[in-house]
Amino acid sequence: MKQFCRIIIFAFGILLLDKALATEIHVSPGKYNDYYHLRFALTPENCKLSIPPTERQHRFANNTYEFSESGQFEVFIRKQAFPIPAPHISSEFLILRMPSTAPDTPDAHHHIAAKRALFEQIQTMKSKGKGSVDVSIELNPYVTVLKRTPLTLELSGRNVFFRQAKGEYIDYVGPLKQ
Repeated sequence: MKQFCRIIIFAFGILLLDKALATEIHVSPGKYNDYYHLRFALTPENCKLSIPPTERQHRFANNTYEFSESGQFEVFIRKQAFPIPAPHISSEFLILRMPSTAPDTPDAHHHIAAKRALFEQIQTMKSKGKGSVDVSIELNPYVTVLKRTPLTLELSGRNVFFRQAKGEYIDYVGPLKQ
């Protein structure tokens, strides 16, 4: 029985390693530091729109996070389903947060409408219990570079962010387009 358990644990470790290696991390040089981005498929199984209060100190009467006027919202990703390890995080879920857009940002109304469309797409996927929604995620600032070659990262905090620049959700990885 011990041998069987070792084989299962070994196989599971290989699967996790394959998952991490299969995820392409895009590094974008910034003025002061590098930014790490990836594409991730949200599925009904790997994410939630609300989590139990035991998972997080709630902000309101419950932990359901709705879309705000400024375009901010959250999705909770199962830590075990995420391709970047978070070994120091004891919670079951990571928090994927869409940053808000300031109302005085140029094209703010358009940017917030695009964020609402993404939020509604995620809600629909969750309510139907099928499909997936591919999103662009920025790992900064809660990412630690363990090795540069080959690039090995781990999360140092529970939060990751939808990629955003100048108030706009950026739905791709790689250098920003002008």
